[in-house]
Amino acid sequence: MKIGIIPWPAPGHVMNRWRYDVLIKHLPAFGHHAEYCREDGEYDCAIIPLLPENDKKLFSLKKRAPLIVGDITDELFSFPFERYTTLGKIGLYIGLLLRGNRPRHIKMVRSCDCVVVGCNSQKASVARYNPNVAAITDAITDDIFDSGVRYEQGEKCRIVWLGNTASLHGLTILEGLFDKLAEVGGYELVIITSDRQAYGKWLDKYPRIIREFISWSSKYPRGAQEFVGRQKIPCRFVNWEYDTCAKEASFCDVGVVPVGGDSEWIRNKPAGRVLFFMALGLPVVASPVESHREVLKPAHGFLAERTEDWLETIQKLRNDAALRKEIGSNARGFVRDNFGERQFAGRYASIIDGLQRK
Repeated sequence: MKIGIIPWPAPGHVMNRWRYDVLIKHLPAFGHHAEYCREDGEYDCAIIPLLPENDKKLFSLKKRAPLIVGDITDELFSFPFERYTTLGKIGLYIGLLLRGNRPRHIKMVRSCDCVVVGCNSQKASVARYNPNVAAITDAITDDIFDSGVRYEQGEKCRIVWLGNTASLHGLTILEGLFDKLAEVGGYELVIITSDRQAYGKWLDKYPRIIREFISWSSKYPRGAQEFVGRQKIPCRFVNWEYDTCAKEASFCDVGVVPVGGDSEWIRNKPAGRVLFFMALGLPVVASPVESHREVLKPAHGFLAERTEDWLETIQKLRNDAALRKEIGSNARGFVRDNFGERQFAGRYASIIDGLQRK
């Protein structure tokens, strides 16, 4: 089949590198040709991110491709409104109504022959509008496997967290843990993220940007509180850049992926960050949400919920370099065998082949 792919709108977005570049590279091995959509191209199948700004492109594509696969990696029909001030919630709700995002999303989902989501916990919300739903986690690309952890028993145990500013909610559930580790001494928290505000000035719940979480002063209009010297544990902020985050993380000892909050949008996040750390060979400690449970088996890492569980696990890993190497090596092999580029393309090819047979 000849497959046309609409790229993620933002230039250089990781979804293009972790999903669409991989498909273009590997689908020929499964009997398909894939390319980024050309305006004059005719295709047997098209893959398109289900974003509101792509609705016109989707219905235009239906004239040029008999089969349409909609692609989305985050929860499609919910939003973390609980993180906003009352005024912010009202403004966002009115804005979403005026833009008609939800009706557009529903119409787009119903128009696809199949919808691919980022994890199994997202499937139910999409299946209400299109029963043909499949879950495929982002590919772990070859360049991530090229960076390897050293498993040295250093004076400091470096704990690394990676994410965008929308995921900072997770770090707040570990503040008690970080205080306890600061009392013990010998730990450093490495935070790889961007230093920008996630959703605008109407965010209510701390932290809105990484400066608030670490130690810097940040003032916002309308009486927002100022946070100064928040963390007792030594923190190092690393600006997120795709080509450096694997290198920075590989100098660390333990990866943490805490998830906090009760909204569907938060609970239904895929396991991409867990798999990223595992692919580097880092032992991982993560919150027990569904997507993490699916990939983080006992031989590959640890699930923790209470502060005591996080503390016990991280201290055990700090004191045992051999255990870090054993868990990290097992995790790396598991991800290479199940979530590499070729495996990702193979799963996508199976979906396309199934549509072709119908």
